Amino acid sequence: MLVLAAGLGACSGRSAAEPYHRTSPTNLYFYTPPNYQAGVAIELMLALHGPESDALGCFQAWREYSEDNGFALLCPDLPYAEGLLDRVTAQERIGSALALAYGEATLRGTFFIVGFGEAGTLALAYASQYPQAITGVAAVASREFPPLTTGASRLPILILAATGDRSAAEAAQAFGDSLMQQGLPVRLVTLDERGEKLTGDDQRLTVEFLREILR
Repeated sequence: MLVLAAGLGACSGRSAAEPYHRTSPTNLYFYTPPNYQAGVAIELMLALHGPESDALGCFQAWREYSEDNGFALLCPDLPYAEGLLDRVTAQERIGSALALAYGEATLRGTFFIVGFGEAGTLALAYASQYPQAITGVAAVASREFPPLTTGASRLPILILAATGDRSAAEAAQAFGDSLMQQGLPVRLVTLDERGEKLTGDDQRLTVEFLREILR
């Protein structure tokens, strides 16, 4: 009976998300909050999921924050194989997803990007390629931190490091220290977490960071 109830709950969540589901040009979920008015530009959050999630899980994790804070939410499905992200294909999917979002809604000229794990690394790399298009970046529980271009290094960057993954936390500390020593706008927060999944603290701190940027 408990298994049945859990299954019914999952089906219900998927059904509720279906109006925001798109399968072309790539599999994604795109959501605009209830207060959205066509012609009035709002902020877009591009959320990139980790290997243990998918576009639907990403959407379900961030939708309430999107609704409460009045920003649009875009969650493309990313290609993982045995826990590793195909970054080239992922970037292609991100580009297609962004084209759809900007075609369907009135959005600000720059967007905020958050990624979990290897997708956080991808978020930083994407910001390096297109700094003029980015409002800010959040990398959550990431293990690898690529060198940033000059434009990207001047963007507001949030690094959320999990103490449960020691090597990842040390890499995050080194990356954050390097940027802070240069007087660049990076914020490093260390959390008592294992870094295996997105948590409520990760979500809350990311949204607070975005709200600060937009003030």
